[in-house]
Amino acid sequence: MKKNLLTLVIVLNVILVKAQLPFYDDFEFGPPFDTTLIPGWRLNPNLTGTDGLIDITNVASCAGQFVARIGKSTLGAGTFTKNGLDLHIDLSNQINVDLTFRILSYNDETNPLDGICLSNDNGATFSPVIFQFNPQSWCQSDCGQFPPIHLNQLAALANKPFTNQYVIRFQQFDNDDFNCFNDCDGFYLDDVKLYVPSISYATLPYFNDIEAPLGSEWSWEFADSTTIGITLATRIRNQAWRTAGSGAGGSAYKLELDKTCGAGILTSSAVDLRLNLSTQSQGIDLTFDIFSVDEETNVNDGIYFSDNGGLNFQKVYDFVPKTPSNWCQSQWGHFPP
Repeated sequence: MKKNLLTLVIVLNVILVKAQLPFYDDFEFGPPFDTTLIPGWRLNPNLTGTDGLIDITNVASCAGQFVARIGKSTLGAGTFTKNGLDLHIDLSNQINVDLTFRILSYNDETNPLDGICLSNDNGATFSPVIFQFNPQSWCQSDCGQFPPIHLNQLAALANKPFTNQYVIRFQQFDNDDFNCFNDCDGFYLDDVKLYVPSISYATLPYFNDIEAPLGSEWSWEFADSTTIGITLATRIRNQAWRTAGSGAGGSAYKLELDKTCGAGILTSSAVDLRLNLSTQSQGIDLTFDIFSVDEETNVNDGIYFSDNGGLNFQKVYDFVPKTPSNWCQSQWGHFPP
């Protein structure tokens, strides 16, 4: 009797579940890097080169216990390797999306291939690096955070408008590893967050003594567009934050613009206040209290105005804290209106 052999072939299609807004991952699920726990992640070591490594570790966490790392597992033949940690996310019908994350450079040298790339076709094609990390300008062995990155602006620059098949790639490129036999290379990444920012415009009269958390009329921003003569004005240890203690008139809080490391390196910090002045036909006065912590006078210090939502600014007032007999240092002062 002739027997027929029936071969059953089962094809499994692995469907990647995309992340949704708002998105947040602090990697506290711990190793291994299980991409099913936080939907959207896809690991792409060895885009070029060998010995690429993307995992979760409890070494050098920025906050909490665990952190993601991107680099090489071994020096190998000393080859340069490009790695990508990709986040697939549905950004259809979105207009404004902000991205924040903490990052630490493990002595990674600056390379134009380090940074963020974008795709809007599920990773079939990517833009070149549209946001460069420039880690040699950072304070090493120190976690930091950029101001919120306006992803919609990067998408416009990259000509990658938002779709339901969007991919954000954190990319690292170098030839050394985390073992530091000859040198060290790699990034640690933590607290990745994507969200639709709350944006509002305050009306007059307006008063804020910073005693309550700042509202959506305030935002911490990159200062590069209003800074001249300084390369990489905004770095990961710049800050614009509401901090406790020693406010004007003995109040409990103040708004502080500074940096936490990098003595002697010029940088800029900026915070924006949004106001709806469309119905104002008369003059408007502005007053504020200000405190210089031994700040040297620089052409970039001052007040800037924008009438198009912050796309372009014009300087309207200079701060000159180190001009003789102008500001008393380490004291609160008040300009006339």
